[in-house]
Amino acid sequence: MWFKKDSIFQVPRANITIQIRTPLAYATPFASVASTLFGELIEDDLNEFSYAADIAGLKYKINNNSDGLRLEISGYNDKQRLLLEKIVDKMANFKVNPERFANLKEDLILQFKNWDFESPHEHVMFYMTSVIQERFWSDQQKLEVLTDLQPAQLEAFAKILVSRLHIEFLFHGNLSRTSALEMVGIFESKLQPQKLYAIEKFPSRTLQLQPGQAFAYDRLVPDKENPNTAIEIFIQTGHYDDMRTRVLTILVEQCLRERFFDQLRTKQQLGYIVGAHSRAIRGSIGVRFLIESNFSPEYLERCIERFLVSELVHFQTLEESEYHKHVGSVITRKLEKNRSLKVETEKHMKALVNSYDFDYGESPLWNSLRKSSSPTLSFLFLIQAILETDLLKTLTKEDLSAFYERHFVEASQRAKLVCISRSQMPAAVKAEEETQGSADVTPRPNTLIDNLEAFKSSIPLSPHMQPSKKFVQLQTE
Repeated sequence: MWFKKDSIFQVPRANITIQIRTPLAYATPFASVASTLFGELIEDDLNEFSYAADIAGLKYKINNNSDGLRLEISGYNDKQRLLLEKIVDKMANFKVNPERFANLKEDLILQFKNWDFESPHEHVMFYMTSVIQERFWSDQQKLEVLTDLQPAQLEAFAKILVSRLHIEFLFHGNLSRTSALEMVGIFESKLQPQKLYAIEKFPSRTLQLQPGQAFAYDRLVPDKENPNTAIEIFIQTGHYDDMRTRVLTILVEQCLRERFFDQLRTKQQLGYIVGAHSRAIRGSIGVRFLIESNFSPEYLERCIERFLVSELVHFQTLEESEYHKHVGSVITRKLEKNRSLKVETEKHMKALVNSYDFDYGESPLWNSLRKSSSPTLSFLFLIQAILETDLLKTLTKEDLSAFYERHFVEASQRAKLVCISRSQMPAAVKAEEETQGSADVTPRPNTLIDNLEAFKSSIPLSPHMQPSKKFVQLQTE
């Protein structure tokens, strides 16, 4: 259990996040859709009660993810215990209403089918996650098993689902430690789950591309009448645990984000959706470059490559004042005060999901504050931000330039993954227009991913995120 009483915003509200870890919830496409319907039927059964709660400023939702189920309760804290008790009662004594099951099942089928008509950039981001994440089920795979799912199967699955769990609680806001512990007791006493083995608690991981590797996953836009194509290029820079890699990646994104938009959206007018953002997913980190356009994906890739190559000169000739301005912007973001209780809760949960990302090593600052203070979640986040900003201050523009050249320009060193959602309509732009201004850049050929399962089995996985041994021995008040 993680607990932090609000001492900043002073509002009669609290946020409760409960991560219910179980490998069963996402083990197969069947398990994924059954877990989804399990949560939706509970919400549906509590609809009358939750409507009154919503009017009174109390909300909740149940989602399934690759680690299990997540229950979130937010709003005025005085009735949160009652709501939690109602939800857990439904989980422990789960019964399927056949009529509501049929309706919700049909809604889910329609949702999966409608995915075909989402924008190409939505498709390409989905493809990127499905390629790089160790285990990820497509809507088509889910649809195939959902069609034959019956109420009796779901009830049987639900009993097994809640029988063996590892439950992590985050209580944040206007709550006492006693009330938080009481809610933990309610959860455990009603479900009475058996413990998971240690290896079953590990979250899924991402593929760890090797230096010099470049792969492409190319799929057609399902909607034959959509004229747009989307491409996402992900440059994987390393593992999130490496603080130096992490802060340099964020600094590269800070330097590139506006320039990428200005060059490819404003000046070259490649499309309305153009962006460059850092991305941390399941232990890996890198920068993603995304465009949706009516140009061909080959041309879009050349434009992105030309931008990456040309930016090396920018990094190499960066003025000291401009470099320190970028560093200052990153530091400001790191040390920015939370704007609301919700924002602070989300920040805490992000670190906890990342396997307790609080490893501060033997920092003198950490050691001195640890001895003189009673650590809290906010204290630990502050230390993390301070250590990252201290590292940023020691880096030079030469460090940044060398990092950029190695990971973003040198084809023999960088790790690159390209995902494409290709329009089935003829390109709206003529071939000669596409070649204009891009002949000077010929990207190193990508290895095409023909069989996704075979590809993923051939690439090593990133290490599991490791919590700090020192941190887990601390008491949080």
